[in-house]
Amino acid sequence: MINRWKNQTMDWFVRRAFRSDFTYPADTTALLLVNAQRGFFAGEAGAKAVHALVDVAREHGWPVVHAPFESDLSMRFPTEAHVRLAAAEDRGAEAIVDAREGDILLEPNARLSAFSDTELEEALRARGLQRLVLAGPLAELRVDSTLRDGVQLDFHVTLAREACSTGPAIRDRELYERTWVRYAHQIVDLDQLTRRIPAKTG
Repeated sequence: MINRWKNQTMDWFVRRAFRSDFTYPADTTALLLVNAQRGFFAGEAGAKAVHALVDVAREHGWPVVHAPFESDLSMRFPTEAHVRLAAAEDRGAEAIVDAREGDILLEPNARLSAFSDTELEEALRARGLQRLVLAGPLAELRVDSTLRDGVQLDFHVTLAREACSTGPAIRDRELYERTWVRYAHQIVDLDQLTRRIPAKTG
């Protein structure tokens, strides 16, 4: 009986969070690029998807947040995730998207979450930004950690499916259907996202 009630309650929350009428107005939405750096992408498809998403954000007036990774060789207890990220940085640390006026550019660090040891939360709240669209390569690492922290901090967090590319050995479907569906408020492709952006007025 208790388990059935828990399942029904969880189903209600999931249906409510994933409702199709949810929108992304410019005054409360930001695009958060997590380690969108050349060496982190396994192929061209992921980078192209990020660029397409950035174009949508720029067109609709969303600020773009840049959260680059920079390895820290002095870390006492690095994990496999840190090792993989450092190897990606060695392949190419340069950003694939240039920052523009009005963007939020975080200092690079070696933390697994873009919220950890950065001014991200403060910068978002100062601008009244409540809704985050996440994108970036090796998404099973820093995008995953940033997603969970963002939800814990009471931001509405959306994953942009094509722009959240994973490592070659990772099964995307399992991540989306078994893991991220439990944390993300929305998981959308670019077409779905674009349809949910209110038209400009005035």
